[in-house]
Formats: sequence, structure tokens, C-alpha cells
Amino acid sequence: MMFFIPDDVKSPVWIENPEQAEFFIAIAKKRGHSFVMLGVMIHDKPMVFSRVGKICLPEKKGLFGEVLNLNVEISYEAYAITYEHYLRFLDLIANILPSGKKIHAYQREPNSNMFVYSKINDARSKSTDVSEEEKKILSHERCSIILSTCRNMAIKLLEYVLSNREQTDKTSRLFFRDLPSKICFEEGRTHQYFYVRPNPPTAYCASKDSVKYKRLSKIYQRMEHLISKDEQNPNTKTKFDALKKLYVEQAGIADISIDVALQSVLQWHEDHRNIISELRKPSFFTTYFGLKSSTESMSLELEDELLHLNNACKG
Repeated sequence: MMFFIPDDVKSPVWIENPEQAEFFIAIAKKRGHSFVMLGVMIHDKPMVFSRVGKICLPEKKGLFGEVLNLNVEISYEAYAITYEHYLRFLDLIANILPSGKKIHAYQREPNSNMFVYSKINDARSKSTDVSEEEKKILSHERCSIILSTCRNMAIKLLEYVLSNREQTDKTSRLFFRDLPSKICFEEGRTHQYFYVRPNPPTAYCASKDSVKYKRLSKIYQRMEHLISKDEQNPNTKTKFDALKKLYVEQAGIADISIDVALQSVLQWHEDHRNIISELRKPSFFTTYFGLKSSTESMSLELEDELLHLNNACKG
């Protein structure tokens, strides 16, 4: 996919096919303040399109747009969304903000793939009806910081866009707590690794008792654990990307297609053997005893479980 990337964080951005691009939403924390930021991944780096947070000061209260050119380290938790999810966020802001308040974001020009940084209220039509979900967002936006902090507000925005509360179950509601990952920005850009989690297993499985749910959960948990430490290690990034590829592939396989799922895991293991077998912090002990990496061990467990199920089905 092709992109035109500007030098300035507020200059127009051209995306060849927005509907196929990997957008993201992240809940983030800068010092003691939590907010949400949305954007698109360009050449494996985040391009922030919008940043919104709740501020509660005597002279300034409510939901406000925040600068895109971050110059600070933040902690964050990012999730994959589609362009349609991004539009859902823009429509929400247009609907709940009073006419006098301004929040800017990158928005697509009519009949074009060019995105321009502009005021949301002016670029989008305001709906006459406010949904129940939007009313809940409004109640959090208007109530005191004692009842709803910037972290609470960020979580509500995240849940609204994702339409899945399970993704925020593990997210701390305490605004002073850091989020799982960290990254440094300079003038709104970063040279560090940025991790975007895929949709959770519940997005693909109706039942938590299904074989597919258990399989996806095992891969998803491995991804989460992997980036909980040494996240800027190149091996961490390559393993995460490999696991994410396996996860997305397995998510597209029907629950009953055990043989297809097995072949997928076997092929993935073969294709990524050198990546997943490498230990991030090898020692004399691990080398001497030939210990396997946790990612490779997980792959072998999946293979054994699927092989057993496949044999039972053929039984």
C-alpha cells in the first residue's frame, strides 16, 4: 500500500486505499494525564490522526482535542481498528460536542484519498438524535473528575469505538497507573516499535468453550506476554508480528476445520522457525540444556492439541 507522508504533523496525508489500511486506537498516558489517540500505521510506524482527552481545570473542563506533535514518552495500549471505526469516532465527537467547542482531526476529503487536518464539527453533519451510548459518553464528559477521571473518559471512548468491553477489562481505571507499553515521540514521530493488538478472541468466537476460542486465546496471551518486557528488542517485534500473522490467519478458519487449522500452524512454524526459536536473552544455562523459547513451546503445544483433535475427528 502506498502513502504520501508529510514532514509536518498537520500537513495533508495521502493513503492509497484507506479501507484496507491498518488504523489503530490507543489509550495512552502522558505523566498523570490519560487520553485516546487514533491514527494509521504507515511503514510500521504510527501516524496520529487525532488525540482527545478529558481535562478538569477551573478554567477548562470537559473533552478537548490535544496537540499531535508529542515530545514525550508515553505509556499506551493500542488496538487495531478499521477506517469505519475511525469514522465512528469522528461521528461521535461531532454529535456530542457543543457547537462552540473545536476539536480537530485528520479527515478524508470528498471524493479523494487525501486526509486533511480540520475541525470535526465543520466537516461532519451533526445528528439530530443522540444515542444511549453517546449519552453515557456525555455524562462522563460533563461530570466532575471525582466521579469520572481522564482515564475513565479514555476507557469509555475506547469501548465506544471498539464496541467490545472485554478489550478494556485488564486496563487499570487508576489514572496514575502506567499502561503496558511505552514509546517515545519527537515532534509527533517515533523511531521505536509500536505494538497494535488485533481484535480479541471474543470478536471471532460466539462461545468461550469453543476449540477455536481456546486456540486464539493461547496465541493472544502469548502476544500480550511477549510485549510486557523488552519491547524495543528487535526479536520481540519480529516475534510479535509473526504471532499476529498466525492469529489473524487462525481467526479466519472455521471452528470445525481442525485439519485446516493444523496445517496452518505447521506451515507457520516452518516458515518462522528461525524467528520463534531464538531466545531473547540466551544464557549458558538455556544454551547448555537446549531450552526452547516460550513462543516455540506454545507453537508445539498448539500442534499437539490440533493433531490430537484431528485424529479424534477422523477416529
